[in-house]
Amino acid sequence: MNCIKKLVTGLALALSFVLGFSIFRIDIKAADNIEPIVLDVDMCGDVDDIMAIRLAENYDIQNKVKLLAVTSNVMGNEDAIAGMLTKEGFGDVPVGVSPYPNDTSYPEYWDKFSETTATNEKIDAVKLLRRTLAESYVPVSIVTTGYLTNIYGLMLSEGDEYSPLSGMQLIREKVKELHVTGGVYPFGVDFNYAYVPFAPISARYVFENWDSSVPLFIYTYDLGGPLMCGGNLQNMAETDYLAWALKNRGVESGTPSWDAFTVFVFANFKDSEIHGITLEKCNMEIDQDGADVIEDRPDGKFYRIKKSKDNEYDRDLINEDLK
Repeated sequence: MNCIKKLVTGLALALSFVLGFSIFRIDIKAADNIEPIVLDVDMCGDVDDIMAIRLAENYDIQNKVKLLAVTSNVMGNEDAIAGMLTKEGFGDVPVGVSPYPNDTSYPEYWDKFSETTATNEKIDAVKLLRRTLAESYVPVSIVTTGYLTNIYGLMLSEGDEYSPLSGMQLIREKVKELHVTGGVYPFGVDFNYAYVPFAPISARYVFENWDSSVPLFIYTYDLGGPLMCGGNLQNMAETDYLAWALKNRGVESGTPSWDAFTVFVFANFKDSEIHGITLEKCNMEIDQDGADVIEDRPDGKFYRIKKSKDNEYDRDLINEDLK
């Protein structure tokens, strides 16, 4: 009898080990589908960058992305960003601080968000990018929804306490993809490349010197600019910080959501066929004033995002994910 009990116990232990190992392997495989991301925002006077942060938080909760850091590419809004993150349970996500001035009026919502006692670490944005990349065991994607000043600074950076590699070497080793919100197709002048003096300098340098071995995706204004998102939150202004900001801005019925569209597409890229998202290889040139020309070419250096669904389709999906 004891022999049978020992045999049954041994089989049970062996089975539990096999099942446990299988579950462990599944978890690891599931974790492989989570995209590590640094979100790089400008968050000036409008509200679309707040939407981008909200989506990144929600997609982190849904295990679509892992939000490693939020960097700002203009100064002055870091306390507001930290307040938002802490309020939503992301007090461990560090915030990158920019040396570049914010050339817009100081919006009231910055003070509102700064009321939350934040626990987020705040350090220089380029240093945070370098540290995040150096410490990651897997390549990290950077999604930028504003000026390219931090990417410019990263590319020019030299070895430091985080890595002996130069910025370009670190990008080649540790950046999986760069997703850029900017540009007018096929040509035109865009806010993110031209609005302030440092915008065309940084954008032009990035596109002229980017290493084509690291995919760079361009999200032009015609994609997300016409999407009027956030209107579904208008009855939540007393309890929801994004709804409050929309109301305070006077756009509670919805606001152009270019930045939100970029984050939405990045987080749901594996379902791109379902959502009508395709790619076109292209080249981009930016002149000294920030005006761009985009030329579709089979041998192009970059990828231009295209969409086939109508604006209402994308708006409704983003609105659902903003809740």
